[in-house]
Amino acid sequence: MWAKIQQDAIPQPPDGSSKQKQQIRNWVDLINYEKRNPLHREPHDHREDVRLVYYQCLSVLRYHVKLWHDFVTYEQSVCVSESEGRRVALDIYRQACTAMPDSVILGLALAEIEELRKVSDNDEDADPEAVFERLWKDAPCALVFVEHQRVARRLSGVKASRRVFRRARKHEKCTWQVFVSAARLEYHCNNQSDAARNILELGMKRHSVVMDYVLAYADLLSSMNDDNNLRALFERTIPTLMEQNDRDSAMRVWDRYVRFEAQESKNGGNIKTMERVMRRWREAMPDVEGLKSLRASTYRYRFLGLVPNENYVDNFFMTHCPSLPFEK
Repeated sequence: MWAKIQQDAIPQPPDGSSKQKQQIRNWVDLINYEKRNPLHREPHDHREDVRLVYYQCLSVLRYHVKLWHDFVTYEQSVCVSESEGRRVALDIYRQACTAMPDSVILGLALAEIEELRKVSDNDEDADPEAVFERLWKDAPCALVFVEHQRVARRLSGVKASRRVFRRARKHEKCTWQVFVSAARLEYHCNNQSDAARNILELGMKRHSVVMDYVLAYADLLSSMNDDNNLRALFERTIPTLMEQNDRDSAMRVWDRYVRFEAQESKNGGNIKTMERVMRRWREAMPDVEGLKSLRASTYRYRFLGLVPNENYVDNFFMTHCPSLPFEK
């Protein structure tokens, strides 16, 4: 098996080439062979043999995240306790992060191990905050900001999480997801609905034409049963999207507006208001054939995978009637 291995290859980042993929397969085959303990070694010696092969592999394929994770998984599987498994994982992930400091996946995995050591092992040396500070420096991105908020909330409380958000929103890599994450923390974890609304309104100054942000804002307002602010959100977003000729996004927001009035507003929905909104939608987009047919109504009837196509005639209608653009 060693004959197929290039032990002296210079480590290269993943390039997806067939040659590199073959080398990965060869190393994995060798590692799996060693795990079967062909020499019938004692457990401690066998573990050292497998560990040696992993390190030989990673000296050549050091930029492949999955192989580092596989090494961690193996080591944890042979540890006698979860605490020992976390200590071993910590050492391996630190080596991996040294090799790839800009890897968000490895950085977050290391932060998770540090947090587990802090809360499960009461290890005073555990420092997930230091891991996040390094990620802010080497691999700043929205996901790092979001996870940092969550960890800060769990370990240090409300004020710490808010400090992370204040810092994140000033960063050039901050995206709409950071605002949604902070708002959800305020509403679900801190029971602060006003703070959640304020954060989402702040986000609207930057992301008012980002459909996914608007819909996430709508979902949170719906969970608060804040019908008035939800209607106001729809009413100011749709004209802006139409003015920018972003019809696809406007279509999605119109659909969310109709579903809210039909299913989620107070007292189980208001069919008169729903029909009024539906009429305005048709008038705003007269060229959309699906809005003129029964299809628009049947689409509203859908619920968690349930659709009105239980018999042949219904199924034929659903198959052949002009569809709505966002169904595709």
